[in-house]
Amino acid sequence: MKPQVETLWKEEFHPVMGDGVVVAQTAPTPYRDYFDATATSAKYADIDGCQEALKMGNDMIFFNNIWRLGRKEKKDEVGRIHYVDGTMKTPESLKDIWYPDSDLIRKRLDDLFNAIEGTEFGVVSTAPSAGFIVTTAMGYESFCMQTLMAPEFILEFQKRIHEYTLNALDMYLEYPIDVIQLGSGLHTSTGTMLSPEHMETFEYSYLREQVKIIKDRGRLLMFHIDGYAVPIIPMLLEIGMDILNPIEAGIEGQDIYEIKQRYGEQLALR
Repeated sequence: MKPQVETLWKEEFHPVMGDGVVVAQTAPTPYRDYFDATATSAKYADIDGCQEALKMGNDMIFFNNIWRLGRKEKKDEVGRIHYVDGTMKTPESLKDIWYPDSDLIRKRLDDLFNAIEGTEFGVVSTAPSAGFIVTTAMGYESFCMQTLMAPEFILEFQKRIHEYTLNALDMYLEYPIDVIQLGSGLHTSTGTMLSPEHMETFEYSYLREQVKIIKDRGRLLMFHIDGYAVPIIPMLLEIGMDILNPIEAGIEGQDIYEIKQRYGEQLALR
């Protein structure tokens, strides 16, 4: 019998970085991969979860498998997991790269599609991307600084991650997933954390390659971008975006009604 996720968190993710803070990459195999494949958004990967979604009137099931590489995280009093920082800040950290267990992800996908058979549910699934995984593994401040001070380290790190993300995307596309979600974590309420040139080098270039694969396979593409997204909507439409999520409220120059009026025929807003 597989161990329970809650037990894993308490026993295998023992706080070593301070009060309640854990380092997700330090769990020993096989527990590390089991936690990675089941702990987050596994709610709808069984028949009970799908029945709950039906009662709520949902049309889509959201599938997510978070690759917690290098993350320092904190679990609050009600069990929610919060990102604190990354731990893989130097080239020496590359030896600590680990990859999610594809067999466990396939098992979750198989369980999901068996559970929703006959329900007419659609499926939205996230896919990992090199820019986001490396950013969270290093920590946002370290990542941004190293794009200037040690870009060769960032590029090597991303190269190793990108190879896996392409394989993972191909695996997801073996299933009848309706919408694939990609995203960016480098947008704030005033714009991007990096220059346009660095955004292209360290994030958009990897996303473009993934987008081509998704569109070539005839799937819908959703982008998840917190912060100020208006300036890059034309670029995202050019490369094939179908859905934008979210439109963060309260940001100057980002009015959902104006965006809908301008791009409504080309873009669904979620």
